[in-house]
Amino acid sequence: MKVGFTDIGQHNQPHRTDHSPHTTVRAQNPNLSETPSLHWLQHLAPIRPPPKSFCRFLRENFIPINQHPTPSQLPVKMSAQNKIAPNSPSRASPSELEQNIAQALYDLETNTADLKVALRPLQFVSAREVRTT
Repeated sequence: MKVGFTDIGQHNQPHRTDHSPHTTVRAQNPNLSETPSLHWLQHLAPIRPPPKSFCRFLRENFIPINQHPTPSQLPVKMSAQNKIAPNSPSRASPSELEQNIAQALYDLETNTADLKVALRPLQFVSAREVRTT
């Protein structure tokens, strides 16, 4: 099977020909002085003409790299780490006690529907264990 061209309007539309293997495009259309070269996309989808510009196709159908959302624009997922206040000096490296308290507050918030609204804004800056005698 060969792919040839017919003149329809301004675009060259590919069409299938079932001639012998020795038939060339020039023999099918004697008006052509040279054998036309196929755009690589026409090999993949011979029904549709190729896009005018592959770069234009990418611009119209995909998000450019510089327009992806930054981490500050993405929604924040709740976690136990978010129970420690952002201005806390121990937020970067919380102690084991602070991690346990943050996890307990987060578990209490997620497991009790009636306290969820009240506990959501609750955060702490630091925690210390105090022993009394």
